Amino acid sequence: MIDSIPGRYGGLACFSGTRVPVRNLFEYVEAGHTLAEFLDDFPRVSAEQAYFALDAAKTGLEWAFGPQCQPKSVSAPR
Repeated sequence: MIDSIPGRYGGLACFSGTRVPVRNLFEYVEAGHTLAEFLDDFPRVSAEQAYFALDAAKTGLEWAFGPQCQPKSVSAPR
């Protein structure tokens, strides 16, 4: 689903079979775009690959911070 090849984009993780860095997915979401928009703009990336990347990020966060780490409500500063 994802690979990292030395010498290609500095070894960044890319979606397998493409030259699309996985970080592009997170940058799209961070900028307020939808997953559908990402997939439309990068048609060589499959939905399965995108969901795999999102799940891997979630799993990594749970591993790093533990499953007890739950989002807390944050009030806006006054």
